[in-house]
Order: sequence, then C-alpha cells, then structure tokens
Amino acid sequence: MPSARKAAYALFAALVLGTYWLHFGAVVLAALFAYLVLDAVHRRIPASVPKVWARAAALLAFAFVSVGMAWLFGRFVRLAVDRLPAIFAGSLPRLCDLAARHGVELPVDNMQDLRAALLGAIKDHAASITQASGLLTKGFFQIIIGVVAALLCFLTPRPAAPRGTFYWAVREEFDGRMAIFMDGFHKIFSAQATVSLINTGITAVWILIAGVPYVQFLLLATFMFGMIPVIGTLISDAMILAAALMVSPRLALWTAAFLLASHKAQYFLTGRILGSRLKTPMWQILIGLMAGEAVMGVPGMLIAPALIHYVREELRGLPEDLGEGQADARRAKAALR
Repeated sequence: MPSARKAAYALFAALVLGTYWLHFGAVVLAALFAYLVLDAVHRRIPASVPKVWARAAALLAFAFVSVGMAWLFGRFVRLAVDRLPAIFAGSLPRLCDLAARHGVELPVDNMQDLRAALLGAIKDHAASITQASGLLTKGFFQIIIGVVAALLCFLTPRPAAPRGTFYWAVREEFDGRMAIFMDGFHKIFSAQATVSLINTGITAVWILIAGVPYVQFLLLATFMFGMIPVIGTLISDAMILAAALMVSPRLALWTAAFLLASHKAQYFLTGRILGSRLKTPMWQILIGLMAGEAVMGVPGMLIAPALIHYVREELRGLPEDLGEGQADARRAKAALR
C-alpha cells in the first residue's frame, strides 16, 4: 500500500477519533448535512451555467432547506412542550387502570407521584441542569461554526499543490476517502428520508381515520424521529399509542395492530430501499446504531451507518492478500462443500 494511502487512512481515523474526544458529533453532522445539500444541488446544475451562478443557486437552495428545517423543528418543539404533558397526563391514568386489572406493577401510581419524583430529581441535580444549559448554548454556536465551515469549504477555491509531491499525493488520497464516506452519507440520508416520508404518509391515513388526537404533532414526530433508523420509529410509535390510549384502550389496541402490520409491510420496502442503496445488512446497521448512540448520542446514530458503509467499501477495494493459514482454511472450507 502506498505511503500516501496510509497517511490518508491515518488522517481519516484522526478525524473520527477527534470528533469523539472533542464531543463534536452534532457539529460534524451539521457540517456534513450542509455540505451534502450544497454539493447535491451544485451537481444537478448544468455545466453550461457559470460557476458563480451555480454556487449562488446552491446557496439559495441551502438557505431554503435550512429555513424549512428550522421552522419544522421549531414547530415540533413548540407542539411538544404543549402536547407531550397532555398526552402523558391523559394516558397514564388509563395505563395504571389497565396495569391494575392485569396485575402489572408500574413504577408510579399516579401523576402526583410522577410530578413529585420529577421535582425531586430536578432539585437534586440542579447543578447538572445548569451545566447542561451552558453546554447547550455552547453547542449551538459550535454547530453554527460547523455550518459556516462547510459553506466556506464549498465556496473557497481549492488551493493548488505541486503535482508529484507527497503533500499532493496525500491530499488526493484523503479526498478519495472523504468521497467514499460522503457517498455513503448521501445514500443513507436520502434513503432514510424516503422511508420516513412513506411511513409518515401511511401513519397519517390511520390517525385521520381512527380519530387519534394531536394529528399535527404526531405526524411531525413521526417524520422527524423517522430520520433516525429503526429506533426513531419506536419512539414515534410510543407517542402515537399513548395518544390513542387517551381516547380508549380499544383504540390503542387497534392502533398497535395497525402500526405492527404497517411496519411489517414497510419492512420489505425499507429493506429494498436501504439494501439497494447501501448494500449493508440490517444487523450491521443495528449494531452501528447502538455503538453510535453509546459513543456520541443521536449524532452518532446518524453518522455510524455512514462509517459502516465506508469501511465496507474500503475493504472491498483492497486487494486480497491471504496468508498460508487463511489459504488453508479456505481450501478446507471449499472441500467441505
């Protein structure tokens, strides 16, 4: 393997490890998303269009997408602050009643106990909450810096480097590594967005027909949490079931049956979309999600599948170099067939 390729691998590994050690998961995710939108729009503009106008169009599209996403997120947060306590307050008494009928013990008996427990936890961890608020503010500005860095990377012309030098070779190899990673990130993000839209549309039909309350909030939650593979769907389904339980246990039971049946039907479609674009088994994605969440939280869950795809593509591109033991094992395995 050339020395430049080894150096590029080392730089890429340092980038990943630095993201973990510095807790820059959200920053890197925001920068990746910003550059993804800019690059995707720029590629679809005809080559006959001047570069200045092409980049201006990409910036305009990015601004439109950013404003739309910010509005959706803000709307979701405002609805969540109002709807989640109402859903919880309405569903918990019915859940306690059902648990009592079937002999199941819950951690809390009523809303008063739950509120007392929450107030006690807040008082006991007031210092931690204050510290977390400061980190949240700091993290917000870090995300803005990450987005600005992605914009500057897209707009700034690439500086020339003398061909034939080690610096030029390393830069070319590192660009190749980043191209593979960005290709996987684009495939995963577009596939998950498609799956989330399909899931939201199917869920909307049932919510409107069955009369589940808080339609707008539940659909926003289904779409936004649906961007997180697998686990996000479980979170949104729990909210939908709780809202249905507010109406009646029978509606919650029918809703659970519908969600189970729809997810089973969507499994084949989801597997086809993700499988055709990623060529990665679902069990590997699940392991990556758990590892990513443990390491970097929600940003890690979104970045981990792209890293898995990157590793697979790199391994597929490396030449095979079997040692004597591996060659003997392969011959033995072939003989058993």
